[in-house]
Amino acid sequence: MNGAEQLLSTARIVVFDTETTGLSPATDHVLEIAAVAIEGDRETGRFESLIDPGVPIPKALTAIHGITDEMVRDKPHFAEVGRAFLDFAGESILAAHNAPYDMAMLHRPLLDAGLEPAGNPVIDTCRLARRLIESPNYQLSTLAEVLHIPLNGAHRAMPDVEACAGLLRACLSRLGEEATMADVERVSAARLIYGRGFWDQSQLPAKLSAIEDGIQQRRSVAIVYRGGSHGDKPRTITPLYLLEMDGALAVAAICHLDQGLKNFKISLVASAKLA
Repeated sequence: MNGAEQLLSTARIVVFDTETTGLSPATDHVLEIAAVAIEGDRETGRFESLIDPGVPIPKALTAIHGITDEMVRDKPHFAEVGRAFLDFAGESILAAHNAPYDMAMLHRPLLDAGLEPAGNPVIDTCRLARRLIESPNYQLSTLAEVLHIPLNGAHRAMPDVEACAGLLRACLSRLGEEATMADVERVSAARLIYGRGFWDQSQLPAKLSAIEDGIQQRRSVAIVYRGGSHGDKPRTITPLYLLEMDGALAVAAICHLDQGLKNFKISLVASAKLA
């Protein structure tokens, strides 16, 4: 595993992206996974596959990414592609733009296929760019324009991966040749680990152990949360994974009130029990 102090200029980093049937990890499906492995200035490998989701693709989403039902007909199902992607990623550092979203979209289908990431450190290029690059906004397409990075075929996975890899290189160049994963976590104020390994460093309060149980058992959890747009209203969540954002431990979860992906700060969770 790449350690926090390994130089990123020599580390293997796998930049990845997904295309999906929608925005909800609870109800939508992955249509495409693409990834590029980089080591320093060199590209050392590529991965790309369409996926048959087993359901019709909404026309509104086809209008965005251009993937049609005909294009995915007879393509492999997620279990096969997910396994191949994890084999490609190995124990490398992962990177993606708005990484928590892609992590969430892959989470449940990976578990459904009996698969689990290796505990990879993850770089969110969106958070990193916000702290290193001046831009009107931090959409990938805007950052590519600001940095003069080619972006052809936007909203397909591989073109977005290529642009994200260019953005990552621009960010790392600003951090310097001696930059490590620890520097990225410090600058971006985020710590993301995908898969095994987070529990060793992040202990939940005993009263919130149901969140850990929910993650490990893939069960829903009823919580009272002292914040957010719904105030103190009790809600049910499906917890996906733990992360650190802005120095605070949080759980990424599907909120059943609106089926959206949200990060809940552990310090604001008053109670939790398995639903």
